[in-house]
Parts: sequence; structure tokens; C-alpha cells
Amino acid sequence: LTFQKLKIISVKDITVNNIKMKKLNYTAKFGDDLLYFSQLYGIKNNIVYILTFTTEKKKEKKFKVLENEIMANFKLISE
Repeated sequence: LTFQKLKIISVKDITVNNIKMKKLNYTAKFGDDLLYFSQLYGIKNNIVYILTFTTEKKKEKKFKVLENEIMANFKLISE
């Protein structure tokens, strides 16, 4: 299966732990399910980091607090 009917909701530039990142929110169909995605992605020391939160679109509001908490507490720890 592949994603169908991908719809980008928003793309924002943000900074996490002094690292410039993108925050991307979108929906897509996967089989019969409409899914909601929230992603952070960035590059540090030539390594790409991606954090993805996914839920069914119909449950997006139910899990919004959890999504925000996960995204707000994401940290890249360097050695």
C-alpha cells in the first residue's frame, strides 16, 4: 500500500535545541484509513532526524495534547 490523497496542512520553520528544523502537518489515505501526521525533521552532524506522530484523522483532536507534548519535549542529545 502507498499513501493516496496526500494533503499538506502546514509547513513551518522552527528551532529545537538550537537546530533549525521543519514541522510538517499533513493527511493521507492509507488503504481505507485517513491518517493525520505531524513531523519534525532536521539535520545535525550530517544525520537526518525525523520524529513522526500519527493518528487516524478522526482522532486528531483527541490526541492533540499528546502530540503537542511529544513535539515540545523532543530533544537531540549530542555527545
